[in-house]
Amino acid sequence: RWTLGPAGPQTLRATLGNLQVTLRADAMAHGTRVLLTQVPGRILDATPGRVLWVDSAGVRAVRVRHLPAGTDETIATGLTAVPTLGHLYSAGALFAVPAGGPAGELFEWRNGTLASLGQVDLWAGVRLSGEWVAWGTAAGRYRRDLAAGATITLPGAGAVLAVGPNGDVIWNEDSGRRRMQRYRDGQVTSFAFSNMNEDVVTDGVHVAAAERIMGNEWFRLVSGDGGTATQELLSYNPWVGFARTYGRGYDVSGGWVAWASHRQNVSWSRQGTYYVYRRPEPLTGHRRGMVETLAPNGELMYRTPEGEAWDAPIVRFLDVPGGLVWDFGLVADGERVVWRDGAFLLITSDGTLYELHR
Repeated sequence: RWTLGPAGPQTLRATLGNLQVTLRADAMAHGTRVLLTQVPGRILDATPGRVLWVDSAGVRAVRVRHLPAGTDETIATGLTAVPTLGHLYSAGALFAVPAGGPAGELFEWRNGTLASLGQVDLWAGVRLSGEWVAWGTAAGRYRRDLAAGATITLPGAGAVLAVGPNGDVIWNEDSGRRRMQRYRDGQVTSFAFSNMNEDVVTDGVHVAAAERIMGNEWFRLVSGDGGTATQELLSYNPWVGFARTYGRGYDVSGGWVAWASHRQNVSWSRQGTYYVYRRPEPLTGHRRGMVETLAPNGELMYRTPEGEAWDAPIVRFLDVPGGLVWDFGLVADGERVVWRDGAFLLITSDGTLYELHR
């Protein structure tokens, strides 16, 4: 029997006569879930102080719940369809209402007033990050500075892949080599990516994407300084799609990068085939699992199964730079964790919002 010390790496030794066994293990603290609120509908987005949600009573109303008071403010009602996405920002909220097929309409509730931002192509992407939104249609590409309330037209037309917290916008070239392009401060920079990019994310420092090549997927990382870009192939991973099923396969935030890498020559269906990595400070030890959310301070939320296969119960862990790990317990169907306004928030499918504390 051993007595573990503080949370972190532990060395345990057992001695019997001339025999000695040394074991190394991690002592993990248990994190806590703090209930913030529960709404009678579906949560579109949340911060520690507000919840954007859709009323499930059949009136197709969008409301903002203010915390901790718990008072609801109705911002739209009688919509033609149930909104498919939503986003809270400092002065209000955004949500999109589908209109059949890829068509939809983007609405902004700003300083208490609801207005339409026009028709959008939901399949071409409405990208949201902090105080920015970007979208593309067959007629053009657009970026709106939500803090200033100003919209600009970007070069070209078609899908927008990502927008960063600094206003960077990522898309693919319209012709020619069809590389990935980034708009920043009026300048467009091309990256050495093909047009076969999926699930692009950017934090204004890095760009990450799964690039599909001949039926497989490669995970590539691009780092740039605003004028140039360097491509780096971090990991060959033919099962990135499988990884994303159980949490995000990768994420970038605040200059940090985290990803799950496939170990070759091992059956892909076993959880041992995936290890989670982080830069610039790596994780302590070998962490099996899938990336879920990365915070701008390097704190990483990831998932891993209790058993050998991914159909075993999934457990959520938080790894903090410095080597400490917190256990947040089993993951239920429909749960997702987001990082908003300095906090990890757990959003459930039944309209419950928790703040995760360590």
